[in-house]
Amino acid sequence: MPDYDDMNDRANVYDNNPGLAEAMAEGDLWPKDAYIVNDIIAGLTDPASGHMPGYIDTFTNDAGNVVPVIDTIDRTYSGPYEPGHIYNVACQSNQILQLPTGVVISEVVIVADCKIKASAGVMLEDVVLASKSTGNGQNPYAQNSIDLAAAAQLGASDFCDTGSGGVEIYSAASAHIAASLDVNGLRAVVAGDFQLAAGGDIYGVAVQAGNNVSATANGEFGLCPDGTPPPGQFTWHYRLVL
Repeated sequence: MPDYDDMNDRANVYDNNPGLAEAMAEGDLWPKDAYIVNDIIAGLTDPASGHMPGYIDTFTNDAGNVVPVIDTIDRTYSGPYEPGHIYNVACQSNQILQLPTGVVISEVVIVADCKIKASAGVMLEDVVLASKSTGNGQNPYAQNSIDLAAAAQLGASDFCDTGSGGVEIYSAASAHIAASLDVNGLRAVVAGDFQLAAGGDIYGVAVQAGNNVSATANGEFGLCPDGTPPPGQFTWHYRLVL
């Protein structure tokens, strides 16, 4: 509601709604992370930013600075992706980095200037995908800069038990995940739209978009049953409870 004064002030309103008093809080619904997604992407390669995952290997350079292990690749690279590494993909915005399938990609950050796509069967655990690519025309944010095909496995199956193995997605435009068999632990921040279609239970999910969020699930969708938070550094702005 826009103002606390709109709250029904009947004496029994709290008695009839257990937990209401504890849940009341003031705030705004501005999706601020979606509007600074490029800053978040830039922070993925900076150990001091709070956005670079802890599983990335670092070393101290000659200047005494702690820096991550970064491999520069191009869009034709097909792997392997070594755990603990950040992969900086040099490519044109309208080009595509195709992720390998049939293998588990784990403990890596992939930051691309171009679009990121995956065919059926991609398996990601403790992975960050970030695309700086935007489209042309009047609505550059409409482009699906991250597009994961059907039957993707996103996150470790035991994410809700361990709190590790989750996947983070950041897009300067939009992102689309087709029907998936398994999603456990997912944080997505996009400047445009986020679309998720799923054929199973989806746990440990946090999504923020600068435009529309749409999701279709034939099972359960939302937080982990035990309350394990989604991966990444974030603050709850609001929750949709059904």
